Amino acid sequence: MTTAIASSTPLAKVLPTNITILPGIHWDTYQNLVRDLESQPGMRLTYDDGILEIMMPLPPHETFKKLLGRFVEVTTEEIGIEIRSLGSTTWTREDLRKGLEPDECY
Repeated sequence: MTTAIASSTPLAKVLPTNITILPGIHWDTYQNLVRDLESQPGMRLTYDDGILEIMMPLPPHETFKKLLGRFVEVTTEEIGIEIRSLGSTTWTREDLRKGLEPDECY
């Protein structure tokens, strides 16, 4: 499997599933990246107290995302639980210094 994101930064850790992890990123930098990348919906950012993870999903990821989403929707319908589907939404908590962009959320 090839890596979609390359980095010349020695602190960057590039994983084989096209995920790049960058330590030492400030909260403001993360917030600016979220705003700057709004026009690139395929890219997912996750931030946890200074550690930024950048992921670009591959087709197998998208296949499983859809399958799990259908499972959630069918299961909740069958057992009569009302849900609200928000799709891909950016969730942040500055007080916890955490942020994420799920593929699907309910």
